[in-house]
Amino acid sequence: MNKSRFNIVNVFLIVLSVLTIVQAFSARSVSAGWDFGLLLPLLLGISGLLFVLLRLVKKRPLITQKKHKQASSIIIIAVLCIFVAVESTLFLDPIFHGAEQFPEEIQEPWVIVLGCRIKEDGFPTWALQNRLDEAMVWGKTRPGTRYVVSGGQGPNEPISEGLAMAQY
Repeated sequence: MNKSRFNIVNVFLIVLSVLTIVQAFSARSVSAGWDFGLLLPLLLGISGLLFVLLRLVKKRPLITQKKHKQASSIIIIAVLCIFVAVESTLFLDPIFHGAEQFPEEIQEPWVIVLGCRIKEDGFPTWALQNRLDEAMVWGKTRPGTRYVVSGGQGPNEPISEGLAMAQY
């Protein structure tokens, strides 16, 4: 493998690993705690960085057999595709299934606001505040809107998410 291709692969793996780690910590900032869905991307990102570090220390590719190179390429492409698919769904779903999709003639509109992590002082996190604010904006344009707030109490939360949302 020539040196420029070696460096391009390293840069690609570093960027992919850092994005995965950032995504894990971003998701953690709005969740109640570390779980498998948050730990897996974090571990994948850290593993990717360690892999690149080993490549740089040895100054050569670690995988030399052609079939192993193909298998690792397939794994990296699959992880990247899954990451793009999940992130795309998160960004595009509100566009296709937003509140504006419902007819204006709804007699008694309801808004269900799903819970999200609250701070140690019982105040909603930034993500939860955004959910609540958007629900209230939607409700102000529809008289008689009823709200359903939901969410339990995580181990590091002083009150339930539903109660914090109702107080907000």
